[in-house]
Amino acid sequence: MPIPTHTSPLNETKLTEIPSNWYKMHANVSKNVAFFLWHSITSSTHKTYSTGQKSYIEFITLHPNYLNEPGRYPPAPECAILKWVAFLSFSQLQPKTIKAYLSVVWSLHVNKGLSFTATESPTVQWVIREIKHFFGEKQRNPKAPIMLALLQCICHPQAT
Repeated sequence: MPIPTHTSPLNETKLTEIPSNWYKMHANVSKNVAFFLWHSITSSTHKTYSTGQKSYIEFITLHPNYLNEPGRYPPAPECAILKWVAFLSFSQLQPKTIKAYLSVVWSLHVNKGLSFTATESPTVQWVIREIKHFFGEKQRNPKAPIMLALLQCICHPQAT
C-alpha cells in the first residue's frame, strides 16, 4: 500500500518534512509504519530526540566496549545506560533532561521492535534520584507573557 498522498497542503507538507534517513533507520517496518512513527511525535520532540540520540550515540561510540554487538546501538545494555546517565550528570544536565534522553533511547528500541527495560530499572532510577540529590535542581526562572499594555509601552513609550 503506498503512502497516502492526498492533495491537502497539510498532508503534502507532512510527507516532505520526513528526513530521508528516517526510512533507512526504520527499514525493519513498512514505509507506512515509518511514516506514522515520524508523525506520532511533535517537531519539538523530534529536536529533543535528535539531541538525546546524538548524545547516546556519541557516548557509545567513544565507549564501544559497552555495546552488545559492535556497531549496533540498540539494544543498549543497562551498564551502558548507567555509565551514560552518570556522564550526562557531570555534563551539568538536569535530571529531568536525563530522563527525557532516556525516553529517546527507549524510543530507539521501540522503533526497532526491541524491548528496553532500563528506564524502569531500579538502579537507573536510583542513580537519577541521587544525581538530583547531589547536584540539586536548577531554579526555574519562568518568563511571564508580555501583556498588551506592556507591549504598547515598549513600542510607543511617548504615548504613556
